[in-house]
Amino acid sequence: MDDYNDFDRTDRVSQKLHEIVAQILLRDLRDPGLEGVEITDVEVSPDIKHATVYFVTFGDDDGEEAQRRAKAALDRAKGYIKREVAQELDTKYTPDLAFEYDESIERGRRIETLLAQEAKSGDGEDSDTE
Repeated sequence: MDDYNDFDRTDRVSQKLHEIVAQILLRDLRDPGLEGVEITDVEVSPDIKHATVYFVTFGDDDGEEAQRRAKAALDRAKGYIKREVAQELDTKYTPDLAFEYDESIERGRRIETLLAQEAKSGDGEDSDTE
């Protein structure tokens, strides 16, 4: 029962952190490196002392360079973000924040592309064999 309550608590803190950090990006930060950055997930340690904030980049420049710029901009803003989180989050500790690019979105895109290619080549093969 205690494990369930701990999970429920970390899940709630994770969701709240996600909301807070996303709002900070939208309303407060004006760093050009953060253009097209979206927070996808936040994982919080069971003791609420550490949180990993996952992000993706969207837009014209959606490559590795955009990811590096976004991570550098988030790391520069880390102190400000943590202060804002401390003001809005009602916990004993303010989690230390780490920012990581969310590769699951890119993996999903690659899988979709491969499936689309396979479907296309499969359609061509079916029409040849008929």
